[in-house]
Amino acid sequence: TGSLCALFTILKNISAKDILIAQDASRKNSILSNLNQVLFAGEPKQCDFNLLMELDDNVSTARNQRLSFIMSCSNVSTLVGLLGTFAGLSITIGSIGNLLSSPSDVGGDNASNTLNMIVTMVASLSEPLKGMNTAFVSSIYGVVCAILLTSQSVFVRSSYSLVSTEIKKLKIISNRSNNKQRSLRVESETLVEFKELFKAFFDNYLTVENLRTQDEEKKRVMLSDSFVTLQNRLLDNSAKLEQLSTLIDGYLVSNNENTKKLVDGVITITSRLSEGNTLLADNNARLEAMSTIQNIIDKKNDSIMTSVDKCYQESLSHGKTINDIAAGSADISHTLDGLRKEMDEDMNNVHLALSDLSATDKKIIANTKEISA
Repeated sequence: TGSLCALFTILKNISAKDILIAQDASRKNSILSNLNQVLFAGEPKQCDFNLLMELDDNVSTARNQRLSFIMSCSNVSTLVGLLGTFAGLSITIGSIGNLLSSPSDVGGDNASNTLNMIVTMVASLSEPLKGMNTAFVSSIYGVVCAILLTSQSVFVRSSYSLVSTEIKKLKIISNRSNNKQRSLRVESETLVEFKELFKAFFDNYLTVENLRTQDEEKKRVMLSDSFVTLQNRLLDNSAKLEQLSTLIDGYLVSNNENTKKLVDGVITITSRLSEGNTLLADNNARLEAMSTIQNIIDKKNDSIMTSVDKCYQESLSHGKTINDIAAGSADISHTLDGLRKEMDEDMNNVHLALSDLSATDKKIIANTKEISA
């Protein structure tokens, strides 16, 4: 709507400029409020200064209204792009939140649940990508529309300036005509000096106006070149977006292949875990058997230690008896000394055997711990 208004206004201003230059009273123009039919109706064509002032006011009012409408359209397009950006971001954030909040039902030995979870996650990635696409497209749309409307507002302002320039020229011509029709009067030196100053001011004004027109023409050319450059950049960005779309498609294809490989790996790992569980069950059974054997060995060790303690107590009692008998007979004492030495050797052998048995038990316990680990 803003672009159509700008184009319509530029065409109307060009038509109004042609009417003012040709002083045509037959044509109608909404920019001039059809005042040209009144201004240029007489013969010879003389313009009323008051009508020219009213025409200038009408043109200024129309210029302000049209420029305000075009800039409002530019602001609305920017706002639409901003709202689209927020909408795309909200879609992206909502889809990511749904993806993160979805429950996971993966079991320890069930590969189908894992596959379903992976497929669901890959399928859920399309929603965030759609949201980001909406955000980028709406932002580009808003910015491009705002730039186009702003550039068109510059052209509209320039076209109004051309119309205003023609109206000012008509004012000057009308003022000169009115001055020629005045009666002769005695002019003072001050008035003559004032006329010369006014003429110099008018010449300077025309020079400045010509320079301003040339400067506006240069700016218009520069703006046109900038607009062409912007179009080229937009075309380049479109090509880059197509390349990005191709890369995303390739990424999705490779992602699907990687997903299939991952599913195959998960199935292999699940089978290996099942085999490991079987081996662990066998090891647990062996550990239970070895624990039973260890309990039997401990019981035997306890019985042996009890027997040894009992033998040791009996040897002590026998030694006491032998000592009592030794007090009565030296020969018996000598014999008993020999027996005592033999018993000591037997006891040492028994203790050595017990030490070996304890070492063997420790080795068995260590092996049991290693198997458990």
